[in-house]
Formats: sequence, C-alpha cells, structure tokens
Amino acid sequence: MTKDNMLLIKKIRNENFDGVEYEDFVSREDFINRTGIFVTPDYFDRVYDNFCEAGVSADEFIENYESKYATGIEEAEIHGKFKYEVDDCDITAIGSYDDGLYEPTIWDLMNNLAKRYENECIRGAEVYEMLEEVSERNVSILKKCEQTNQSCEKVLLDLISFAASTLKQINNSTSDQI
Repeated sequence: MTKDNMLLIKKIRNENFDGVEYEDFVSREDFINRTGIFVTPDYFDRVYDNFCEAGVSADEFIENYESKYATGIEEAEIHGKFKYEVDDCDITAIGSYDDGLYEPTIWDLMNNLAKRYENECIRGAEVYEMLEEVSERNVSILKKCEQTNQSCEKVLLDLISFAASTLKQINNSTSDQI
C-alpha cells in the first residue's frame, strides 16, 4: 500500500503473467503498491539487484527507495479520461483477476501492457532458440551429405521434414499461450 493506503495495482492470478519473485524481496506488484513507483518486469530485476547491493532489509529498502536508491523518478500528471476497448485482452487482461467485475485503474492497465510485453519478449527468445536448433540441425545434415555423397533430393526432403515439424511445434506452443 502506498503512503495513502491506496492499492495501485492488483495481483493478477494468470500464471502467464506472473513475473519473477525473489524469496528475500517483495513481488513487483507489492513494490509498486508500496513505493507508488511503476516499474516494468524487466526493470524490476534492476531494482532487485540494487536491493542486493544495498545490504538492507526489504522494508528499509522500499521505505527509502525514492530518496536513496532510485536513479531518477519522474512524475507525470494524468489528465482526462483514458478510453480502451474492454475486450482488448492485452490491456485489460480480462479474466485474469480474481473478481470478475474488477474495474482496473490506469496503473493496472499499464501493468497489463508491461506484462504482456515481457511475455512477448520471452516468447521471442524461445522461438529464436528453436530456430537456432533448426539451423544447427540443417548444417549438420548438409555436412553429413557432403561426407557421404548422399543425393541432394534425400537431404532436401530431410530438411523440409525437420523444418515442418519444428514450425508445427512453434505454432502449437504459440496457440497454447494465447
């Protein structure tokens, strides 16, 4: 809770949105709610590193974060209304909160977008690793072909078969996360 005892963002129950939680520190959501400072999941790792370097308790670090440990806090005045489509799951994370009638704050909406971005980055890294494996496999098959003088037709069929099965894996894992 912030100094005003106001909950800025609510915990999301969707496991696809859960970020890293450290045993000796607070969750990202608790950090935001207690300091009143929004940080992305990626930046929260830096906050944790600063906490470890500070050598103080989590409570002391959080209480003094803005005055002692932050690198530069900027405040943005928010005026007017923020309109969005309710069924835009990237921003609303619809169905991810415990109470179905929850009306998100601008903090929640920003949090949902930040977590969605983090998940996309993680997914991109996974796809990159899969494609790297495909590439390594293709190089291996081509080297094997050179050594054994196999017909090009057989090697190409093996490459196409392997690429097709890998793409199917990528498509299946992508549809599982949506």
